[in-house]
Amino acid sequence: MNVYGDLKKLYKKWKEMDKSSESIPMGHNHGVVDVYLDPSLSITSDLFAEYLYLRGIEKCPVCHSQDVSIPEAQEGCCMTYSLPFQGIMSGTSEDHRYIESNSSHENISISYQLAIECDNCGHKPLFDKELVIKNIEKMIGTNNA
Repeated sequence: MNVYGDLKKLYKKWKEMDKSSESIPMGHNHGVVDVYLDPSLSITSDLFAEYLYLRGIEKCPVCHSQDVSIPEAQEGCCMTYSLPFQGIMSGTSEDHRYIESNSSHENISISYQLAIECDNCGHKPLFDKELVIKNIEKMIGTNNA
């Protein structure tokens, strides 16, 4: 029995997602806002939840409550948190692209983080997105690992 079967299916589904955009009306005479989704900047919350489950992370490491959630940005993808040289900033993929393209520092390094939130005590541990993906690929045995 392959314990990573669901993880492999969720990984494949995420890898096959296309970039997308949609225009959202902002009310009477307020125009529209274009919302962009780039799956490569995050992972789906289902994939992250399965990864955490398989790693034994099912409760808050501080208060041990099982009332934890995964913050979502849009279309089932995890909210990402950027860690630029100045500190933590949460936001959408558009926010992250803006920071990268408008940075006055040439060698700025931005690390994208995923989070779980404890709905009991508020603790929010962050997980490096690239390391999570690398570990998932190791677990399912892809050639990308």
